[in-house]
Amino acid sequence: MNQLRNFITVTAFFFITSTAQIVSAETPKGYSGAELEGQKLNQELQFFNKTINSGDLQNINNLYNQFTNQLKATEVKIGQVSGASNRNKLNEKYVRPAKIAVERTIYEISQLRLLKSIERSINQKQLVIAESDTAKLGRLINRAEEIKEIGGYVSLPKTINMSLRENEALVQGALLNERLTEYNSVISKANLEQLNDLYDNFTKQVRITEQKIGQVAGSQKRRNFNNSYVGPAKIAKERTIYEISQFRLMSRIESDIQKTTSEKFTSDLAVLNRLVNRSKEIKRDGNYQQLPEEITATLEGKRYYLTYLYQDATNTLDPNNPEHMFPRLAELKMKWNALSEASKRDMIMKDAWTLQSETKYPGYLPKHLGFLYHLTGDSQYKEMTKETVALLNKYYLKNGRLKSPEYQKTGWWYRDPFARDLNGLYEAYKYTQLPEIIDFIDNQAALWMSQVPRQSNNGFTIYPYGISDGGKIGSAEINPNQNIQVATLFSNLYWEPESKFYKNPTLKDIVYNEVNAVLSLQKENGSLPLRENLPLVEDTNYGGYTGNMLYQLAQIWGNPAWIESTIELGNWLFHEYSMNHPWNTPEDAPNYHFDRMNSFNLISRVLLFYAAGIPEQYVKNWIRFSEDRFPEEELYLLERWYFYKSVPRDYLNNDISIMNQLPPRIYSDASSDLTSVRIVGETISSANVTVTNSLTNETVATFNVSGDNQKSFPLPIGEYVINIEATEANGKTTTDSQKLSLSQEQTYSINVVLFDQHNRFYQKMK
Repeated sequence: MNQLRNFITVTAFFFITSTAQIVSAETPKGYSGAELEGQKLNQELQFFNKTINSGDLQNINNLYNQFTNQLKATEVKIGQVSGASNRNKLNEKYVRPAKIAVERTIYEISQLRLLKSIERSINQKQLVIAESDTAKLGRLINRAEEIKEIGGYVSLPKTINMSLRENEALVQGALLNERLTEYNSVISKANLEQLNDLYDNFTKQVRITEQKIGQVAGSQKRRNFNNSYVGPAKIAKERTIYEISQFRLMSRIESDIQKTTSEKFTSDLAVLNRLVNRSKEIKRDGNYQQLPEEITATLEGKRYYLTYLYQDATNTLDPNNPEHMFPRLAELKMKWNALSEASKRDMIMKDAWTLQSETKYPGYLPKHLGFLYHLTGDSQYKEMTKETVALLNKYYLKNGRLKSPEYQKTGWWYRDPFARDLNGLYEAYKYTQLPEIIDFIDNQAALWMSQVPRQSNNGFTIYPYGISDGGKIGSAEINPNQNIQVATLFSNLYWEPESKFYKNPTLKDIVYNEVNAVLSLQKENGSLPLRENLPLVEDTNYGGYTGNMLYQLAQIWGNPAWIESTIELGNWLFHEYSMNHPWNTPEDAPNYHFDRMNSFNLISRVLLFYAAGIPEQYVKNWIRFSEDRFPEEELYLLERWYFYKSVPRDYLNNDISIMNQLPPRIYSDASSDLTSVRIVGETISSANVTVTNSLTNETVATFNVSGDNQKSFPLPIGEYVINIEATEANGKTTTDSQKLSLSQEQTYSINVVLFDQHNRFYQKMK
């Protein structure tokens, strides 16, 4: 019995063991695990398909990552199953149906997610990125249509595409709203150039928005979207389309001005006028909100500017009309009153010739505006000069110091911009006689004198390079053009009766120290170095610039040494720098610092040539050489040396006929034994000196001035008035006087030095 039980047990064990071995041999490795993941995927698929069929794209999106993760997990498990046929069977059973579901929805999910990304970019004001992704979305939609058609997939419920198109329209509408806000902001700022830059993309976004709204289901919904997004944008477009068209037409005319014909120019202007008239009609009929006046003024000024450009291009330029040579300022005059204070504030920091790039020297603009007022008599230029100075005072004083934004960034108040800007303002004052200008200059000069201590150098007491915002004082290195600039400013104030510094002896001391410090660097050949610490660099550019100011100072003070130095500078520039080698080049090292190859380098020498007595024909050849070398620049000679007076207009340009409209200038000072007088004019037609007894009104001496004169005569004890009168060829007369008190009889001298076109510097050295 026991043997039978043992047999059965052994037999059963053998059977069970054999069966297990058989099953193990029939089930591939990893198959069970793959089956388990496949069943999970199948369950996910059923739920995912059910969600697809519901047509709710947001729910599909919520399930998508979980579903695709399960798909990847299943693919991994199946990849571990041995036997290709086994893997194929499992893939066909589980993976393929899941991938079909993915392929049916992947592009819609991608669209939805890209739309969310675009929306985030819009909220973060990253509009360029949003627009780039919008273009990407368009490509994604097109690709989806191609794939669905090729793959033959069962179509998704219509509600999915409907929700996508509606979402797309809403996101695009939000993008358009941001561009509209930007566009309207630029309209309010009246920045026509920036508006032109924005216009094409703005109108492109309007078209895209219309297109996307057109794909939204439901006519009422499309109307609502259009009213919310497209309507306001189209109003902004209609408000500006004709102004943009005018701007672009005028820009095209300007670029073609050199090759245009009279007929073409007339035709273009006719088109422009039709645009202007059509704009007025559209604005009136459509009841659109008016654009800022500044935009209209900008367009009017640009039309004005085009006329002058055309006249210049067709050689109809009138050299006696300064507006032809300052077309940008003439254009600015046309729109000035319509500009906001903020626009004017920014405008006065533009280059005074082009009104384009930023300037380091805001003193040039009021100088040019004042000059235009002086010659044209147009009071608008005077008003612009006045406002410009007020704006400088309001916006561009840092710690009370006038500085352009560029110099404010340096953290220094340098002597060069300090003096250069105030000298420009002083010229503006002489042209306009606006008292607020001389007050502004006086205040800045007083601030400089109180804050910047003079220093000793080479035996002279001069101003250093400047003072930092933190109070650090710069080097006192002699820099000819800068020291002469400072001397010119304080000389102007010393001789200005309306300045609080009039005849202040400290200013005279400043002038003499600054000028003589510069001339201590002058070499035997007449040249000046670029700087004290660069003695080998004979700088042609600043040689002319410095010499121009030295010319003025020599006239004002009548100093023989300064007159002689001016002549030497002129001879050096003329004889050592010919037209074949007009400036220093790297090959001239060490007599070279950096390139100064520009029109000013050439033209600034002409005044010095005049002083040195270089024959007129040679100088006029040099002017033509300058014009030919830089044909794109207008060398407006009427203003170049106008302020110095003693260079006649026709010497500079035979076509200039205007006489000097500034009256002659008389500079006189008296001591106990001598009265020194300098008379400066273009052509002094008559001048005389009269000495009168103050008590009896008796004339005790008188003489007419013809050239340089020195008269000596006995004067008894008494009180006297010395009267000087000079008349310019245009009839303008200037008078000056000095009081004299003598406590004993003596011989008294009056020395008169005359500077005009018949009494030139070089003639005084004979």
